[in-house]
Amino acid sequence: MLSMLLEMTMKRAIVTLPLWCSLMISCAPDWTKENPGFTDSDEGLDEDGAEGEGEGEGEGEGEGEGEGEGEGEGEGEGEGEGEREDGAFEIGTPPGGELAPLKDHFEKYVSVFGVHIYATADTPDDKVLHCARVLAQYLDNNEDGYADDLNVVNNMNAANAAMVMFATELQAENSDIFETGAADLIAGQGLWGDETFPEGSEAAGQFDATLEEVLHLVTTEGVAPTHPDTFGIESGTAIADAMDLARGGHFEAHPSSYPEEAWYHYDDTTCDYECMIVEYYYWVQTSLLGAQDYGDRCDEIAVEWEACTPEQVESMDPTAHALFTDPQYKLPTVLPDADYSPM
Repeated sequence: MLSMLLEMTMKRAIVTLPLWCSLMISCAPDWTKENPGFTDSDEGLDEDGAEGEGEGEGEGEGEGEGEGEGEGEGEGEGEGEGEREDGAFEIGTPPGGELAPLKDHFEKYVSVFGVHIYATADTPDDKVLHCARVLAQYLDNNEDGYADDLNVVNNMNAANAAMVMFATELQAENSDIFETGAADLIAGQGLWGDETFPEGSEAAGQFDATLEEVLHLVTTEGVAPTHPDTFGIESGTAIADAMDLARGGHFEAHPSSYPEEAWYHYDDTTCDYECMIVEYYYWVQTSLLGAQDYGDRCDEIAVEWEACTPEQVESMDPTAHALFTDPQYKLPTVLPDADYSPM
């Protein structure tokens, strides 16, 4: 995959990032916008999701009463909060309203807990639905039909978070979505059809980029603003401090070489410190979920990340392990397999 890295860049709404941001070794979110509506878990929303209760009348009303008590207890958290997702995803056409300009660039659309998925006509339907189901499982990991953390979903909705799918990277490169200003309407993450594998990474013989790119969107637009002191994408947060340990020191600029004791040693100079945090989050979370532990994958990624199994994360990176397994943050504990079947 490293041979696929391109030196070209693509104009982003706020920053310019390498066009290969949605390949295996990715940088930060592909597209982003100013998001003054972010709400963290300490203010603006009741941590129990009170602001969202009552939504989804009929199906969800009353189902979660009494459930979800004792936050961080694991199963049952968030039941009855917000709208219920039944998992019967169907591909429709992009919505109008303030996001109508995106209709000029995409023909396919799916909504998952209000988070957008846009796709071009050439992006296969099964890959669009695969993206939707993986997104649903990241947000509703216990598959009870409700988001595990309503604050995460509310922050993503406030940001107009969106997965943006093109059939290929070349198609994305040739799109005029940035020139028209349509990209400014969303906080988007790119995913290409030819790097999306509904059959799974091992069967495909290539890592399913859906697991990475969807997680980037959830991380940057959902988890980080919900828990800014812990998972905020900036120096001084708990996740940044853990990353500094993994890199063998605090390096705002890339070191000429990483210390021998480092187990996270990403060396792409286009990825700044904040970008490195996003990548670190991805490596820790997916390794804990077992996504990297198949075939020769551990050897393939060792140039960047060495703790590729749950056991290695626990032994090599106990600081991150403690953060990601702390039940108060309601992070996924089961790897999405795109078989989303709410109870």
